[in-house]
Amino acid sequence: MNNLDTPAIASTDKKARNAVLISVFMTVFMVALASYFLLQGKSLSLLLIVSLIVMTSVSVMASWFSYKGYVQPSMLMLIGTFLVMLVIDELIGSDNGLANGLLGAVVTVGIATATLSGKWFNWTLIAGGLGGLLIVFINLFSPTERLVQTNTTIDYVFITVLTIVFLLFIIRGFRNYPLRGKLILSLIGVTVVTLVTIGVFFLTNIRNTLQEQVITNQFSDVAVKVTGINTFLASANSDTLFLSQSPALHNYLDAINTAADPAAIADARALLEAEFLAFAQNHVIYDQIRFLDTTGQEIVRVNTSAEGISSVVAEADLQNKGQRYYFKNGIGLRPGEVYISPLDLNVEGGEIEIPYKPVIRYATPVVVDGQTYGIVVGNILAEHFLAPLGNSDIDTFLVDTDGYYLYHPDQSKRWGRDLRTGITAFQETPQLAPILTSGKVDSFSTAEQLFTFSPVTLPGETAPRWYLAAFDSLAAAQAPVNSAVRTGLVVLIMTVTVAVVVAVFVSQLISVPVIELTHTVERLAAGDLEAEAEVRSTDEIGKLAAAFNEMAARLQQTLGGLQARSRDLELTVDMGRDISQVRDLTDMLSNAVELIRDRFDLYYAQVYLTDAAGRVLLLQAGTGEVGKILVERGHRLPVATGSINGTAAAKQEAIIVTDTEQSIAHQANPLLPHTRSEMAVPLIADGRLLGILDLQSDQPGRLRADYLPVFETLAAQLAFAIQNATLFTETERARAAVEAQVRQSMADGWKTFFNAVERSERLGVAYDIHADAPLAELPLPAPESHHLAVPIAIAGATVGSIRLEDYEGRTWAKDEMEVVQAVADKVARQAENLRLVNEAKRARFEAEQASRRLTREGWESYLAATELTADGFVYDRKQVRPLMDEGSSKETAVSQPLAVRGEAIGQLTLTGLDEIDEEAAALIQVVSEKVSERVEALRLTAQTEHALAGTEALYRGSDRLVRAKTFQDVLQSLVTSTMLKDCESTHILLFNRPWEDEMPESLLVAAEHINVDGESSLVSVGTWLEMDQLPTVKLFSPEEPLLLENLAHNEQIEDDFKDMMASVNIRGIAVFPLMAGGRSIGMVSGLSSQPLNWTVEQTRQTNSLVEQAATAIQTIRLLQETQQRAEHEALVNSITQKIQRTMTVKSALETAVQELGQALGVHHIQISLNSEENGEGEPDRFSPEKMSVE
Repeated sequence: MNNLDTPAIASTDKKARNAVLISVFMTVFMVALASYFLLQGKSLSLLLIVSLIVMTSVSVMASWFSYKGYVQPSMLMLIGTFLVMLVIDELIGSDNGLANGLLGAVVTVGIATATLSGKWFNWTLIAGGLGGLLIVFINLFSPTERLVQTNTTIDYVFITVLTIVFLLFIIRGFRNYPLRGKLILSLIGVTVVTLVTIGVFFLTNIRNTLQEQVITNQFSDVAVKVTGINTFLASANSDTLFLSQSPALHNYLDAINTAADPAAIADARALLEAEFLAFAQNHVIYDQIRFLDTTGQEIVRVNTSAEGISSVVAEADLQNKGQRYYFKNGIGLRPGEVYISPLDLNVEGGEIEIPYKPVIRYATPVVVDGQTYGIVVGNILAEHFLAPLGNSDIDTFLVDTDGYYLYHPDQSKRWGRDLRTGITAFQETPQLAPILTSGKVDSFSTAEQLFTFSPVTLPGETAPRWYLAAFDSLAAAQAPVNSAVRTGLVVLIMTVTVAVVVAVFVSQLISVPVIELTHTVERLAAGDLEAEAEVRSTDEIGKLAAAFNEMAARLQQTLGGLQARSRDLELTVDMGRDISQVRDLTDMLSNAVELIRDRFDLYYAQVYLTDAAGRVLLLQAGTGEVGKILVERGHRLPVATGSINGTAAAKQEAIIVTDTEQSIAHQANPLLPHTRSEMAVPLIADGRLLGILDLQSDQPGRLRADYLPVFETLAAQLAFAIQNATLFTETERARAAVEAQVRQSMADGWKTFFNAVERSERLGVAYDIHADAPLAELPLPAPESHHLAVPIAIAGATVGSIRLEDYEGRTWAKDEMEVVQAVADKVARQAENLRLVNEAKRARFEAEQASRRLTREGWESYLAATELTADGFVYDRKQVRPLMDEGSSKETAVSQPLAVRGEAIGQLTLTGLDEIDEEAAALIQVVSEKVSERVEALRLTAQTEHALAGTEALYRGSDRLVRAKTFQDVLQSLVTSTMLKDCESTHILLFNRPWEDEMPESLLVAAEHINVDGESSLVSVGTWLEMDQLPTVKLFSPEEPLLLENLAHNEQIEDDFKDMMASVNIRGIAVFPLMAGGRSIGMVSGLSSQPLNWTVEQTRQTNSLVEQAATAIQTIRLLQETQQRAEHEALVNSITQKIQRTMTVKSALETAVQELGQALGVHHIQISLNSEENGEGEPDRFSPEKMSVE
């Protein structure tokens, strides 16, 4: 249980959070339910009101207690109160038993599953099931008088919402229920759901069958009664028409019309009364038969009593019915038409006749010769056809079109219109009105009653006049079903009770062994390896317990092995840490093998490292004296199969020999006679093999596969340690080299600084407290014991020192030396900064000088390559004209140099000025600067355009070289695209072999181009020249172009060669090396009759294209060689095939010499074989002109 000071809602306890949520939900639900009852104005019993208030209060209290952490008590209180409330509701009401029972069970289980655990969870499940059964039992057998409550749709909505919410809790938390709870809930749930489903199915079928049977009976009853009414009233129309045409009636009317004497009229009247009386006696359905004149006065009336006795009413008792509705409606009819009045109570003397006498009147006019004399009215006593409506077991009622009851088993509901009670069927059942008056024969049911109805249409009419309906209460109709439901609920209670008992028993039987096994597993998980499950049976649970015991035993064994491996891994980690702390590779490996042998109790351990090529394993360290001996011998193994270590290195995988006496791969070492098991593990870092860790034991099986992970981990650590040590050594070496280079650079910088030209080679200052000049350049005294000397060092290079001299015997304190050292460091940094500033100034000066030089050379090159029409321009106040050599002007001149980057490129001169003020001088200065900037920009633009033109020429030349197929094509491309076009002749010369360390012996003239028509070639294509015969070769470099601009002025050329060249009018020679694949394969030479005035850029562009030509020449040469080899092989194949087709030795020899002679074009070929027939060994001979075989 949570502490009271710690709210459960803030904790991670899921059940506590669920308890708070459920309590809050129940509070809201109960408040909503109470509000609904109040708004609906339902009359509730005091006991139910109290239970609602108590339930709401308990929900609020449960919310608070759950929030404080009292989850279990609050939830038990909430469940108990809810069940009590449902029991109270069932005691005071009815028809809610099954719904309340299911609701109680679902809510109880839902709360328990979401908030409770352990035994309380199990007991709450049982309590929920029993509580639901108790509620159903009360509904069935409660002896107390209960109110009948009708549930509305909203009531069922509340029940459904509450059920769904807690069903969600049940489903959501089912997987987390304890096993026993799952079993109990599953067994009870399956039982209840199955029984309820089957019961609902069968009860629904029974209910539907009974309802259909009731409807069928009602339909039959209604049809019979409707037929009876129609049959009863079938002759009423004809009877009325018959009476209106009675001869006696016509005689009476004739007597009246002819004004006969009173006696004749009386006789005629007596005959009429006798006829009506006779008719009434024969037709007892009529209550009255009358003849009324045109004023409504009764002339003749015959009454029939309830006993069936007819009598003529005395004339004095006759009444005037002129105001009655049936007279008014009947008098205006045409002959042959019959008026049928509504069915109502008979009225005599203006009052409803008592006892009530329902009648229906048939009236028709009496018309003689077109004149109406009155109407004949027959009152049919409706009791004759209404009484049979109540003779069957099925209740029926008859209503008119307005719903007024004309007949109903309850007499108080009859004649609502006449008696003005206002009772109608449509008022009692509003939904019946549109259905009943639809004119159809149909059935209809409400929540309480079942109706079957049919319209009643009287003979001679088309529209229904009345509606006859049979009705029965659903309770009565479903009484057999309710009885079956009651019996089914009893069975359900008994079955569920049995299911609960069985569920508890089965859950106990299944869950107890599982729970015990779970406790055993928990003990094992907690570290109790001695935990053992009790095997009680041979079923699956018993087998599971036995398997668990076996697993626990194996786990003990495995854990023991893991502990041993863990110890080995710990040793490995410790060793890796110790090894990684040693930086020197040799010391690290020596310590490593000793540690490995000692920590793992091995016989011998050693480490091999691969050589730079990775082909040999070199022993670097071994344990004991044997290891020292082997290392001193330089023991090595090839990286190949044949030895354990060589195989492991070649395959880069561990090799294990568990017993050396049983292995053919093990090679015994005489120095290690006791080796019985061996393991070789590759040392690999970053995917690269570094060496082999070889381990040997004097026990067979000591080194086996299950120990391999430990030693592989150790080998990985050792490999990275070796890699780190190697990298550390290389880093230290590189750092030392960098430091040495920095010190040397620093020393060179200071040496350059003290160059004895700009400043003295040595600089020092001294301060003497006794001297008149405290600061001066003095010679440094020789160091003595009482002197303090602190070096002035920069980046490890000592560039000076500070020396302090004091009285003899003086000792220097540590803080004094630290102060001096700090001053020395400051002096060093400041001196170095000043030196660097000086170096920067010098570098800037040199850069400016270089810039000026480049500008000067650029202008010189530009002016040399550009033909200017004048040296400048002059303005004489009239026009601008070219500047010619006009001699020196005697006028006063003011000159302003035109300078670019400090280099003068021209001059702006103004003459005719006596004096210049500051403004004019500033203007001249600005103009000169602008002119200088502009002409420099124009020069750069012109040179850039020239360079672009050269680049385009190179591109075109490169394209031609790519398409070249022969050496001549290559040479033609060079001549067309470079300065070689100015040469009279150009050659491609190829060495007999590449010029590498030694100069080749000869070269071949591979291609030639003559630029002057008619000139003869000095050497022809295909000629081989000896290299030592060419004087220019001594000046030629196989990697740099040679440009002999003017042979006559070149002192490096011998006079004989100059004379020979002059004789053929050659004054300039250009030679460019052909470099292919980094080797010189020949040269391109150009001979010019004029001195070569090529610029550096022209020379560079030509050399660039020649370098591309070298690749093309090499490709063409390789292609030619390939073609020659192909032709040679084809020739050999052809000769071989012809020889192979010969059948004799002689023909083979003849074919051989013949084909060789034709192929090689020689005049004589001989071939000989040593044989017994030709013992002298004289060869066979063949001549193309004549073949002879000797």
